[in-house]
Amino acid sequence: MDDLSVAIVNVSDAEALLLMEEPVRSSVMVAGPSLALPGAYDSAVENLTAWTDEMTTAASMGFQVIPMKSDVRTATESAGAAFSALFLIFGSFVIFAGILLVMNLFVMLADERKSEMGMTRALGMQRGDLRTMFVLEGSVIGLVSSAIGAVLGIGVARVLMAGLDKALSDTFGGSILFGWEWHSLLTGFATGFLVTWATLLATSFYISRMNVVAAMRDIPTRLKDTLPWWTILVSLFLFGAGVISGILAFMYGDAESGSRYAWWLTAGFLFLIGLVPPLFMVLSRVLPESVTFGSIRMSRRIIVPRLVMTTLGLAMFGWGVWTDPLRAEMEVGDSSFIVLGLFLVGAGVLLLTSLAPIIARALARAGSSLSSRMAAVLPTALAYPLATPFRTAMTMGMFSLVVFAVVVLSGYSAMFGNYIGDLGENAKGEWEIVAFGDVDLGDDTSQWDLGDVEPDTFDAIAVIETAVIQTHKLSEHDLENHSQYTSLRGFDANFTAHGGLPLDSWSPALGSTPEEVWLRVLENESLVVIDYQLAVEEWQGERGIMFEGMDYNIGDAIVVKDPFNPYVNHTLYVAAVLEEESGWFAPGISVNKNFSRDYFDSEPSAIWFSLPDGTSIEDEESIAKELQYALVEEGYFVISIEVIFQSFQSFIFAMFGLLQAFLALGLAVGIAGLGVITIRNVSERQHQTGILRALGFQRGMVVAGYLIELTWVSLLGILNGAVVGIGFHWQLYVKYLKEEGAEFVMPWGEISLIVFGAYLLTLLATAWPVRRAASIHPAEALRAAE
Repeated sequence: MDDLSVAIVNVSDAEALLLMEEPVRSSVMVAGPSLALPGAYDSAVENLTAWTDEMTTAASMGFQVIPMKSDVRTATESAGAAFSALFLIFGSFVIFAGILLVMNLFVMLADERKSEMGMTRALGMQRGDLRTMFVLEGSVIGLVSSAIGAVLGIGVARVLMAGLDKALSDTFGGSILFGWEWHSLLTGFATGFLVTWATLLATSFYISRMNVVAAMRDIPTRLKDTLPWWTILVSLFLFGAGVISGILAFMYGDAESGSRYAWWLTAGFLFLIGLVPPLFMVLSRVLPESVTFGSIRMSRRIIVPRLVMTTLGLAMFGWGVWTDPLRAEMEVGDSSFIVLGLFLVGAGVLLLTSLAPIIARALARAGSSLSSRMAAVLPTALAYPLATPFRTAMTMGMFSLVVFAVVVLSGYSAMFGNYIGDLGENAKGEWEIVAFGDVDLGDDTSQWDLGDVEPDTFDAIAVIETAVIQTHKLSEHDLENHSQYTSLRGFDANFTAHGGLPLDSWSPALGSTPEEVWLRVLENESLVVIDYQLAVEEWQGERGIMFEGMDYNIGDAIVVKDPFNPYVNHTLYVAAVLEEESGWFAPGISVNKNFSRDYFDSEPSAIWFSLPDGTSIEDEESIAKELQYALVEEGYFVISIEVIFQSFQSFIFAMFGLLQAFLALGLAVGIAGLGVITIRNVSERQHQTGILRALGFQRGMVVAGYLIELTWVSLLGILNGAVVGIGFHWQLYVKYLKEEGAEFVMPWGEISLIVFGAYLLTLLATAWPVRRAASIHPAEALRAAE
């Protein structure tokens, strides 16, 4: 339509331009503000139907009243809600990654001020006072950052909506108006501050339980053999919360929307986490003081936490992946996607944290065999992340969550794009171009004037004729409410010789392939092929408007009759059903052209063109435009089916690209946070770095040590998110798409770019503090420590 002009004219002028002998009205639109009042629309429908029954007997002609404006508004709101839900789903992972970053930063700051806080505790400050002080300090920062974030959020939303508006206008010619309200800004500010405050409060409980003597002397807190008494209360609380979640799953959860699935998942995960304290206590009593694995001897104090974390991680993976009998009847929704993603990523972090010492020992052994320098650098580089497992797990989890969301979104985008391509194939079959018009160009296609396009350019041309008919089941008696107007489409041997159109289902007695079925229908005038909309009870049309179907099945006897001549009616039998997408361009009932022409005076309505194999999409689009120029005077409208679906596919990719950009912003914040953490680590460990330099570590060895440490923390987190995301995407495919015959698609190149790009950006963000650490002079660091 880019090269055509559209004009809006008076109805009488349109009749004259179209050379209409008798005025025909296809629809009547009624508008009024009072129709929105309760009961007003139903009353208007009743009055209109009664009037048309009296004036034109429209009820027997399939007259329908459709709340078009209401349906369009509802469909628009649903589309907007669906788009918002996508941002909410994937944005939730960024929010939780931000929570982990805040916890990590404040735990790091608390560790840096450990001596100071230990001194205040020794002077009489209670734990509650220390928590209050910590929360108040963080609240001031949270208040300012939440205000800045709310304002910047409006700017980011403006940029994203501008991109979406550009994609929408290029594809469909529509537009999106950006708007915001003060209550949205205040809601974002308040939500951000409350999340930060709650994170600070939770972190303060962890910090306030430090050992006063160990904090004053700035030495690590030793692990105890037993858990404190209050962990039993936590375990009981988690068990109770799990039971309540399970009850809510069946009392208030909806199996179709996914809320029941989310509650049921949450119940299982809470129950598993609640098992940690009892499992810890059991293992502490069962295992001996020291355990030997091969040549490795470990104390019970070290091995019990690792066994508990490994068991919990594996159990969480099993619960998330396993489809129990109850869960098999539930649908996955927005909330269940968030819950499952969070806990699966958490399970991966638990496994990495518990297995990290074993991996580190293997790497150190491998490094010692490579070079003496590597044998010295590797154990030193991995000592700090292994000594601070909580902070290491927070950093891994932060990267894992964002990368998980990006990988799942990339896979979903690729899968959906491939699905759109399959829709295009189903819609066109072996045909590429369709021209819609009602002018008979003649039976000899070689004499057609197609402009610069020669008829022999195509390897097949088929003219479809249509007539308006009324149809209902042969056994139906309530014709006023269970009959429908549709098109009777007549096709000939040219159409069947080129394969016809893809079929969804057919009678096995007619053949084993769609081509055989089309040939049988051509040979037998009592057989028909119906579009998918006639085979269902209800279907959704353009802009979300709902229409009634006819619920026809294979083998049903149906009646087709001329609405203007009730004496012309025939009983036909449903032989096959078109693919749903094929019906978009070929709606109605398809029969032998001779039958439609002899009994219903069908006339040409569409011309289907097929191009030779190997024709590029650019050539196809160019030929379609040339046909449009040549046939526009005949009233034809020409489209290229693949170009239409490619445009829609481009819009889908653009929309998901905006979501990926939004997630990339969260990943950038995480990388920047790691840079801040690295700066603080360099400052905090200045004395240790000086000692290493005094012991003979060269600058290159210091840089290598920090790079290995950063690689250990960030790359493991990135890989964990990528692996869990790929597995999650595979599970969705197996459960919902594999049985439909869809192909598993994973953009491996894009995922590789995400993994290595995030890692390289992490190294760039931490390059300055690492270089600063290498420039520390031993004497200066040791003097500063004194």
